[in-house]
Amino acid sequence: MSHSLLAPSSASVWVRCPGSVTMRAQAGLPSETNDAAEEGTAAHWLAASILGQEGSDYPGDTDYYLRNWTQDPAGTLITEDMVHSVLYYLDYLKMQGLLDGTFFVEDRIDIQSLHTGCYGTADFWRPPQGNDLVLDIVDFKHGRGNVEAFENWQLLTYFAGVMDALQVEHKVLDTELTVRLHVIQPRHFGDREKVWEQKASDLRGYVNMLRAAAENALGSDPRVASGHHCKHCPARHCCPAAQKAAVEAIRFVDSATPHPLTEEALGYELPALINAIKALEYRKESLEEEAIARIRAGKNIPYVNVKHGTAQRKWKKTAAEVIRLGAISGADFKMPVDAVTPAEAVRQLKKAGMTEKDALTYLDAVIDKPKGKLKAVIDDGFKARKTFTN
Repeated sequence: MSHSLLAPSSASVWVRCPGSVTMRAQAGLPSETNDAAEEGTAAHWLAASILGQEGSDYPGDTDYYLRNWTQDPAGTLITEDMVHSVLYYLDYLKMQGLLDGTFFVEDRIDIQSLHTGCYGTADFWRPPQGNDLVLDIVDFKHGRGNVEAFENWQLLTYFAGVMDALQVEHKVLDTELTVRLHVIQPRHFGDREKVWEQKASDLRGYVNMLRAAAENALGSDPRVASGHHCKHCPARHCCPAAQKAAVEAIRFVDSATPHPLTEEALGYELPALINAIKALEYRKESLEEEAIARIRAGKNIPYVNVKHGTAQRKWKKTAAEVIRLGAISGADFKMPVDAVTPAEAVRQLKKAGMTEKDALTYLDAVIDKPKGKLKAVIDDGFKARKTFTN
């Protein structure tokens, strides 16, 4: 699958570091792929296939999909966990009324207002229906890492492209349009349904930031900047900003702590130390990846070698074969009967007509969600902005 140079999926990186775009292109870096990415692609393919073949009255039987869809076109296996994730996503669309009327699934969106040749594929979007001036754009995340809907640069990039079409073809004014940006994460352990609702006109500033970053990225002297976004940048191993940040982090970690440590000094040093450690982690990860690639290519890296880590053992045979093997030796390899997971229980209750909030209230007496260990975190104003813009 081809990708735009200014891919919406990496907008959270290039809006903060425009130079990452040309650095990646100049270094000839391929699109990153791994098992998680392949599973995500397969999950999106399955969701689109179900809506395309079954429509909004799709069956809710997991076994039905495991029998009829065994793998995606790339050969990635369709698993029970993946089907649960996809059905949760589709159930959300149905319960929100988004499968009524006109909608688009896995739809290519051209985003010419940001830059010529900028495009992406939106998981799902629903244009205004008649006099109901509401635009919904939905991002389905199959992974477990938390993704916010608030100030979500990928969704904001899709919004820019959709508005291009709506304003030209349908004469929709952004002052009259309500926009709902959704992030659905069925496998996330926290809030799995996030929505950021704004007037379209209130999102102009974000689009201006995207446009400015796009122009800088493809200009003659693109700017590079280090930060938390480096974690998701494939060009970080050859980035001067990331290298400088790591060097400065080492100097910071090695520097003396002022005494006595006042509240103001603590408030300065702890966030700086957290950022410094992250800068070192990102730099270390990128150099490890580069060293492994070069050693595999036959290069010699002084003082560095590679070895396989330990992985969890898994069966090579089917469950039935493993159980028979145990029985031969007088051992019982069968799994005990167990209840579905809390996440699946919530999904089943939602199918029965409950909202997620009501389902969690109903299950409250039998679900335990202990709090983790207290830790200090950086207050960058994100929560305050989220509170006062909603």
